[in-house]
Amino acid sequence: MLQPVTHLSQPWKAGASYIAPGTTNTGCRLHMAAAPGALAYAMLSESGMLQAAQTFYPTVFEAQKLPDASLIVELLDQLKHAAGQSPLFARLVVYSPAMTLLPASASGPLPAQWWQEHFAGHNNHSSLRKALLPDPDYELWYSLPSAFADGLALATDPEIRHALQPLASAATETHVCVRADFCGHNLLLIACGDQKLLFANQFRFEHTNDVVYLILALYHQQRLANDQVPLILSGDIMENSAIVQLLRRYVRHLTFASLPFGVTVPRDYPLPLHFFYTLLAV
Repeated sequence: MLQPVTHLSQPWKAGASYIAPGTTNTGCRLHMAAAPGALAYAMLSESGMLQAAQTFYPTVFEAQKLPDASLIVELLDQLKHAAGQSPLFARLVVYSPAMTLLPASASGPLPAQWWQEHFAGHNNHSSLRKALLPDPDYELWYSLPSAFADGLALATDPEIRHALQPLASAATETHVCVRADFCGHNLLLIACGDQKLLFANQFRFEHTNDVVYLILALYHQQRLANDQVPLILSGDIMENSAIVQLLRRYVRHLTFASLPFGVTVPRDYPLPLHFFYTLLAV
C-alpha cells in the first residue's frame, strides 16, 4: 500500500498530502510539478480518480532555482518502492519564469534567436522550448536548465509542459476572466477575453501585498473591471488565507477552480478541490 513520502535526501520537507485508503499504483499515471522552491506529484487511476497527491518545499530557501532532476528521480524511486511497482510517469509541468509569448505570425528562427539572447539567458547551460497554446495567435517560448531536462530524459523521459498550457486551455474556454495559479511563492497570471489570450506571465512574490498589487495591475493594464470580471484562483492557496481575504476587498467576483474535466476525488478527500488544479489538468 502506498504511503506518504516523508523524507528526501536533499533539504526538502513534505507539505500537504493525501493518500486514498488502500491505494496502490497499479495502472496509475503520475503527474509531477516542478517550480522554483516547490515540487508536487499526483497519481490518478486509469479512470481519472485521484489516488495520491503531495507537495514538497525546500528547508533552505532557493528563490529562482528549479528542483534538481535528481530530486525528481529520487521521489519517483520512492513511489515505486512504496507501491512495489512503477507508475506511468506521464507528464511533468514546470513553472519556468524564463518565458514569453510571441505572436505566431512572428514565429521563426530570428525572433526565437532574439529572445534567446535577450531574455532566456540561453547558453550552453539552458535549452529553449516552444509550446503551442489554445489561442492560435500566440506561441509560448520558455527555457529550462539543460542539466534539468537532460537528467530527466536519461532517467524517466516524461512529457514536459509549461504550467501556462493547462491554465490557458481552461481560461480560453470562458468569455472574460483572470486566473491566478499558485505554486509555492510562484504566481502564474493570465487574462482571457472572448476565448483569446490577453496576458500571461509568471511572477515571484514574497508578501500578500505583492500578489494583490500584481493582480490589480493586470486588471488596470487590460482595462478589465474588477467589479465585473471574475478572478479564478487555483493551486496551493487556502480560502481563508490573508491573500484571499485582501483580494475580496478589491475583486467582487472571486471564485476557486473546480476539478479539471475527467478528474474525480474520493469522498474522504480533505483538501480544497482547486489545490492541485494545474497538476491534475496537465
